[in-house]
Amino acid sequence: LDPLAGAAPFPGRWSMRILRSNPLDVASAYLEGGYNGDAREYLERSLATVGGEDTAAKLRVADVFLKLAELDRIEEKHESAIRNYRQALAANPKLTPAQIFLALSLADLGRADDALQSVANLKLAAPGNPNFLNLEADIHRAIGNDAKAVAGYRAVLAANARYIPAIQALASIMATSADENVR
Repeated sequence: LDPLAGAAPFPGRWSMRILRSNPLDVASAYLEGGYNGDAREYLERSLATVGGEDTAAKLRVADVFLKLAELDRIEEKHESAIRNYRQALAANPKLTPAQIFLALSLADLGRADDALQSVANLKLAAPGNPNFLNLEADIHRAIGNDAKAVAGYRAVLAANARYIPAIQALASIMATSADENVR
């Protein structure tokens, strides 16, 4: 009988033997303390122990790559973030945060066409998904096309009038845009 088995609050990706050293929680603690280098080092070391061929292991690997990519975005290392998002998606193709932030990282890097193509593919796979509709508007905003961003946010709100990210972004862009036609 494993005395630590009772310590797992619920079964899942990080329960039992890994719960004691969940790399996502450890990395988050490092990040809260401002130790980005230590967080990265811990996550990279953990890749050797979390992998495997079963589905749960692949999901854990995807989670670690996602966290590495988030760290890259914090440090504005967009090329590295793109690599890590792609590795996360290779392990878990349905990881929505990786899909969204991959497109945003492409836009941040100035690859707007690639970002918009990525969003178009996501919208084909999940038509009407407000996350992906909003993402398209976010990318237009990131590349400085405020008019298309406003139209995109309005389209999101037409589909779901209570979608908070679109409400906030639309209010912000209408209050801060340099384009007189947008305000």
